[in-house]
Amino acid sequence: MNKKIGLVGYGRWGKNILRDLVALNVQVYACEPIKSKREDAQKNGAIEVFENHNLLPVVDGYIIVTETSNHYQVILDLIKKNKPIYSEKPLTDSIVNTKHLVEITENQVFVMHKWRYHGGVQKIAELVRGGDYGQPVHIDIERKQYGIPHKDVDASFILTPHDLSIALHILGQLPVLNYAYGNSDEHSKIHYLNILLGKNPTCKIEISDRFVKSSRIIHVQLEKASLCLTDALAENVILKPLVGEEMLIEIDMEFPLLKELKRFIGYLDGGPAPMSSLNEELQVMNRLDEARKWVFNQTNG
Repeated sequence: MNKKIGLVGYGRWGKNILRDLVALNVQVYACEPIKSKREDAQKNGAIEVFENHNLLPVVDGYIIVTETSNHYQVILDLIKKNKPIYSEKPLTDSIVNTKHLVEITENQVFVMHKWRYHGGVQKIAELVRGGDYGQPVHIDIERKQYGIPHKDVDASFILTPHDLSIALHILGQLPVLNYAYGNSDEHSKIHYLNILLGKNPTCKIEISDRFVKSSRIIHVQLEKASLCLTDALAENVILKPLVGEEMLIEIDMEFPLLKELKRFIGYLDGGPAPMSSLNEELQVMNRLDEARKWVFNQTNG
């Protein structure tokens, strides 16, 4: 029997999710406040489209892909239906709201951190955990671009959670925050953020939405080798041992969004839960909140 999903939001990313759900033979019931987008969602495969998420029927599970500032209220409304919820990252735009959701839900809400499903990240994590090249010494993750298509939250909320989730996936947990610095505009929106986590190993994360050339790099220094994913669409992880020749390690090229949607649909059918539980998301949001406070304390100081 085909699963039924309630899709909340049909914007830039919601279109991709509907496309993949339809390809997976999922029956999608969508909601979107803008009439033209509702019409487009129905044209592209939604069974029925509603103006408000409260009008969605009880289905097998819900996927939330609205603006970040709306996540909290939508989740509060939908948890009453007692069905699994998959929310786009970040979970909320407030550490207080994130903690509240952790307190009131239990194994019902998961977060869509697509980079945990990226073949390159998974291959790096596999090589690190294998131990053949020693323990990790330092992780360097860079995510820079020009502009973001989001108006409700700034680059620190949109870009940093990706990289925090990558560090979490590789290390198993997020180290403590050592320091952070960055800059913000007159509207208190952060455009550049640089943070350092941990000690043995350390982890540096650097994001910007004012960088002319887009850059996505994940570099892991191990005791006996270094690993690098040079781009989101790279087909290999570069492995450079201290002794021996450089190697190109092939990775799974299936799109991360499709992989995480398959995982969620499988979970609804009795399979393993999606990665990024609320407790893991709390680690991500705690580090983000701490880093943002460092930036604003420096600005105000």
